[in-house]
Amino acid sequence: MPYGYPGYPYYCPPYYGGGGFFLALAVILLVLLFLFGGWWYYTQC
Repeated sequence: MPYGYPGYPYYCPPYYGGGGFFLALAVILLVLLFLFGGWWYYTQC
């Protein structure tokens, strides 16, 4: 997601706005949460 710069494509460097960095961090955290939740669920059964 461009952070208000129309010339930029989809990618935003982390040091130039921080939009792409936080988006990637949120995606990684969601994936880790799903993996940990699935592992915990299967170990409880």
